[in-house]
Amino acid sequence: MSIISTDSYRTPTSHIHTINEGSVFKYELVKRVGRIQWAQYAQPIFLNSRLLGKKGDDLLVCTGGLSDDSRSKLNLFFDSPIRKFLLSDTLDWYARLVNNVDDQEQKIAAQSDFYNCSDHLPVFRDAFQNVMNEIYPHIYESTGCHWRVINSCALATKPNSDFGMYNWHTDGFPNAIRKILIFPDPLNDDSGTFEYEEPTSEGCPHKIETNGSSWIFCDVNRVKHRGRPPKKGVRNCLQVTIACAETADMSYKQLGLNAHYPLSPLIEQL
Repeated sequence: MSIISTDSYRTPTSHIHTINEGSVFKYELVKRVGRIQWAQYAQPIFLNSRLLGKKGDDLLVCTGGLSDDSRSKLNLFFDSPIRKFLLSDTLDWYARLVNNVDDQEQKIAAQSDFYNCSDHLPVFRDAFQNVMNEIYPHIYESTGCHWRVINSCALATKPNSDFGMYNWHTDGFPNAIRKILIFPDPLNDDSGTFEYEEPTSEGCPHKIETNGSSWIFCDVNRVKHRGRPPKKGVRNCLQVTIACAETADMSYKQLGLNAHYPLSPLIEQL
């Protein structure tokens, strides 16, 4: 499945005709080979950043705020009459492959609404580019290496969600990949927060609360984390998956929902 066109989104599920153990085995084999390629790809990039005296892949979490301009553009998008994806659109390709469709549909539908950004692409792209251009210098200065966007999605967390990303977890990405969470509204006990545990302080979670719009850069592979849902209403979030790179590319891309990433750094597909 190639990267989804930002101008004509189509749900990439029609190519799945049969579900069998052989298909699962092939997928897992390709995934393992891809992880080796990702490791080889990332090693010289992170090594160079450390030679420059930067943290590189040692940076676990960093946060910052957004300007009023970025926040207003994000809210302009979230306030638009945006069409939600159908339940079948929100399913992970692998969940379909292992035939766990019904259970996943019910749980995902109960947790979050995923928005079809293509319905309001000019508004969304303007907001996305504005936010990423503002955030990127901070991330580059902290890590000492460039990054490129490999996926993004917009979602609204429903009250009292307690499944998947709202439980303690790590994402299991290749080491080259990180995630940025962007919240246009304050984080607090009523609107929802973000909690994480560093590898050396398990059992002592940190809770991120803010007075305004914010962003969180996180090594979701090594840092155990969870989103805390709102007590009422919904909490909007722009979720961006990035990979270390030789040159920066903060342009909008949508590979799929649920934080998908290319199986190999050599291709831009699942």
